[in-house]
Amino acid sequence: MKLEANFVNSSALLAAAAAMAASTGSAGAADLYQKARPVSAPAPSWEGLYVGGSVGASWLNSTLDDSGANVFGAYYGGSGLSQNANALGFIGGLQAGYNWQSRNFVYGLEGDFSWIAGGKASANGSLVDYSGYATNKTSRVDALATFRARFGIDMGGTLPYLTAGLAVGHIKNSYTLTAPAGYGAGGAISSSKSSWEPGIVIGGGIEHQFSNSRWSVKGEVLWVGFKDTHYSAPAAAAYYAGTQGTVSSSNNMTIGRLGLNYRF
Repeated sequence: MKLEANFVNSSALLAAAAAMAASTGSAGAADLYQKARPVSAPAPSWEGLYVGGSVGASWLNSTLDDSGANVFGAYYGGSGLSQNANALGFIGGLQAGYNWQSRNFVYGLEGDFSWIAGGKASANGSLVDYSGYATNKTSRVDALATFRARFGIDMGGTLPYLTAGLAVGHIKNSYTLTAPAGYGAGGAISSSKSSWEPGIVIGGGIEHQFSNSRWSVKGEVLWVGFKDTHYSAPAAAAYYAGTQGTVSSSNNMTIGRLGLNYRF
């Protein structure tokens, strides 16, 4: 009987030990599983101040109109016509802005200033009813500033966005009248105007954050429309001075550019 009791006690002890080992093994496996689970990366944030630079190309579309020039005075006519002209330019500038973020909805404000090289739209013509009088009309935008709102949806560090706002451009216009030898002014005379003209800007783009970095890269396309400019045409001769009319230009510009931003 004693041996039987010892056997029963031993069996109970072995069963308890096995149960404890199984429990410990399960807990250890659970701990190992918890430790092996990958830690998810924090959601990207666009919130805050940023600065950067951009480079790209511009396409100027101008309507140059000297139909109201009247370079021979109000009673003699001598006007031209409306012509379209285009020009390719190169643009580079700086930008700064601030973003706010609510979940994956990103909105903010951005301002930029750019310099434009080349891009002079030019049209050659002649005066109506005055054979031999040649004309040249030009328009050029050499500097541009925009002040825009941006709205976008974050897609895991990639931000497609729309943008719209106000623009101001420095526009240079010129008009040259060249008379045939022995007529009128006897050569080339011209008038010009340089002015800052207001406008509107609309567009869109996409910006992407580099992993574990404050840097992001973007590409965008903008359309800018400027207020029409008007300036006096030159008189064909001194005794017509004060009677000439005006020349006008209507300008809009399409811009494609790449930019690099640093977020603080």
